[in-house]
Amino acid sequence: MTSLITGAPLWVWPLFVVLLLVGLRARRNREAPVVLVYALPLLGVLALRSVYAVGGSGWGWALFALAYGAGAVVGHHLQKRWTLARAGRKVRLAGESMTLVVMMALFWANFVAGVLQAVAPAIIANPWFLVALSVILGGCAGSFAGRAVRVWRMA
Repeated sequence: MTSLITGAPLWVWPLFVVLLLVGLRARRNREAPVVLVYALPLLGVLALRSVYAVGGSGWGWALFALAYGAGAVVGHHLQKRWTLARAGRKVRLAGESMTLVVMMALFWANFVAGVLQAVAPAIIANPWFLVALSVILGGCAGSFAGRAVRVWRMA
């Protein structure tokens, strides 16, 4: 177990701490810069990297795209109750736990994919793993895109 923690790249743990703190902060009402809301979909880049790294095939990418679109629709819809107002370059957001859950799902899915790639490549080769990874990462990354679209439409 300790080799999983110590064998991870050094940048992984500071990223985990930052994502955890941002997610915990999201549980309170807050005001945030609009640029932060627009930047959150960039976490999808990590998702793309993971799907590519496990050998994403045409159908794996199609599943990712479908899940991303579904996540964006759900994220956009849910943000209706959490995105309270936008004034200039700031947005007022209600406290919610979805941000924490989605950030942790993105982080841990990416982490597990990386670990399994190193220690159990046979699991990575299983098509069902690619299905699960594509759907989880696509849906989570898409939810942040839906939030960004909701804030953009409030302008």
